[in-house]
Amino acid sequence: MRGEGQSAGTISTGTGRFAFAAVDRSTSAGNPDWSIRPRWYAVAFHDLPKTGGGRTDLAGFLAAALAVLALASLAIAYHWQRRVEADAKAWELAERLEVDNRALAAVNRELEAFSYSVSHDLRTPLRSIDGFSLALAEDHSDALDPEGRRYLERIRSAAQRMGQLIDDLLGLARVTRSELRLQSVDVSDLANSVISALEPDHAVAWQVQPGLVAEADARLLRIVLENLLGNAAKFTARTKDARVTVGSRWDQDGPVYFVRDNGAGFDMEHAGRLFGAFQRLHAGEDYAGTGVGLATVQRIVNRHGGRIWAEAAPGQGASFFFTLGKTGK
Repeated sequence: MRGEGQSAGTISTGTGRFAFAAVDRSTSAGNPDWSIRPRWYAVAFHDLPKTGGGRTDLAGFLAAALAVLALASLAIAYHWQRRVEADAKAWELAERLEVDNRALAAVNRELEAFSYSVSHDLRTPLRSIDGFSLALAEDHSDALDPEGRRYLERIRSAAQRMGQLIDDLLGLARVTRSELRLQSVDVSDLANSVISALEPDHAVAWQVQPGLVAEADARLLRIVLENLLGNAAKFTARTKDARVTVGSRWDQDGPVYFVRDNGAGFDMEHAGRLFGAFQRLHAGEDYAGTGVGLATVQRIVNRHGGRIWAEAAPGQGASFFFTLGKTGK
């Protein structure tokens, strides 16, 4: 039998010789419970006398059985080790995920603190600038010459534009952090509601395809339509017979919603800048805006698992297409 510390050897019996070997489990996956329980693998060889067919048959059967058991033990040990290694990797990934989640929670807390600071600490002086400028213009405009009054108006305009920029930045942060609440949304009805709230300075022929439905967050989808329809109204201001269309088409992944206008359009060479924050393709004096709206739209679409892109040509209008992942209908 096996001696102290022996890991390989042979045993002679009346029917033949059997070779054996042991593999210590402590070498596998670092499991401490295995260090005291070695796994045995045995391979049998028989050296039989030439007489006695019954003994020959019995020895052959025993040798074959031991060989099968040895192979089965090898297979079980291999798959068990693979499982232990997989479990170890899973634990490592779980620990890493927990660390990442804690880091993400800390970043979110910092972002909330920053948003609060922006909302209160920066707005307060802006309101003071705008308020005192208005008081100066109303109560002491007679003491100012035309150039002074023009400077005062520029101060008020800049303060108001900065206030709008702060609002847009806060909105961009909110859509990134807010919880996504999916529900069936009547996109046609939502678009008509947004249109009714718009007050463009020029006549626009609005056309909304009936029966548009999507599985989306209704509040966030409204922000998408407010930005896209507001831009369409803005960039058709210099267009005779301005037209804006809301509709959809189907491709292999489902519905593709679009907002199309026949306004100013843009050069597709600059399309890569469209959805970046503070990116503008038109001069501020021609078309007002902060350059944050389309960045907000893209983040909302991304949160729904969709994508957004545009097609346009200078002077021929623009079409903005977006999907909502697999949620649209």
